[in-house]
Order: sequence, then C-alpha cells, then structure tokens
Amino acid sequence: MTTYILHGGETRKPSIHNRNFVRKMLFAAKNGQILVVYFAKYKYRWPGMFKEDKEKFKRIAGKKSFELILASDNPDIFKKQLSGVKSVYIRGGKDWLLQRKLRKTKNNLPRLFSGKTIAGSSAGADLLSKYFYSIDTKKIESGFGILPIKIYAHYKSDKKNVERLKNHMENLKTYTIPETEFIILKTR
Repeated sequence: MTTYILHGGETRKPSIHNRNFVRKMLFAAKNGQILVVYFAKYKYRWPGMFKEDKEKFKRIAGKKSFELILASDNPDIFKKQLSGVKSVYIRGGKDWLLQRKLRKTKNNLPRLFSGKTIAGSSAGADLLSKYFYSIDTKKIESGFGILPIKIYAHYKSDKKNVERLKNHMENLKTYTIPETEFIILKTR
C-alpha cells in the first residue's frame, strides 16, 4: 500500500497541522530515512532549505532518530535514492520547475513510489494529482496524474475556481486543501 500525504502549503508556518505533517513522515520512515525533494525551487536554495528542514524535523522528532537525505537532481541517482527509503517529502515551490526536473522519471514514479509514504506540499501535491488549480498562473494545470484526483492547494474560500476545477475535463474527486492542513490518501 502506498500512502500519499497531500499538504496545502506553507509548511514553514508554526501550526499543529504542520507538526502532525512532519510526525506522519517520521512515523513512515521505518529505517529513519526521509528523502527530501526540493526540485520545485532553484538549486541555490536547496542548502538553506535542507538546514531549515533538519532543524524543524529534529525539534518535532524529539528522541526519535531520523536522517534526511537530499534528493539528487541526477535522474539515475534519484531513482536509486528512492529505492532505499520508505518516506519521501516533495516540498513546494514552482510547479513547472518541479515537473521539468521529474519529467525524465515521470513514467517510473508510480512504481518507485509503491509501498512508500509520499508527502507532497503545494507543488509537491499538485504534481501527484491529475489536475490542479494553480495559484501562480490562476489556471487549471495538469499534474503527473499519479493520483486520479484534482486538487486546490492554498485553498481559502475561492468557490468559483473550485467549480471550474470540478468541471474541468474528467469527473474526478476534487480536494481543497487549506494552507498548513493536509489529507491522507492510500492506494494499493
């Protein structure tokens, strides 16, 4: 069974939801390792994000041991990294940048994700869906379709664009996920 934790964005904000989001990843990391994927941000930002996440996870983990592993943007190394972990965190940023970085592994991702916990925040959640509403472009965009759903991350109370998303293309379950909150979906 594969578990997907889809987060609405703003994981940096202090909140009970964000603490629980990190706890879910820590619990899923059976070997203590979590692969963190920052492909939705420019590479010069990765070291600062990695440091920030290490500190946040350490605060929340307490005495539980864990290891964050920074995902490589080399597709071959990335595939090997995926095979060695049980928990993956795809942090948000620019949807187009994340999709561009993962395009070479797109067709293999469902197999590589199988049996793991995959946590995606904002752009990371968008990537997993078939369609999503982009707050950046103000359009309905296509994700990789790993999950047959539609999502609206960073949701506030935009009923007009939720209806647009619901009526877009296929009749799929639509999820609205407010900032700092998350939903959990499981697949076989």
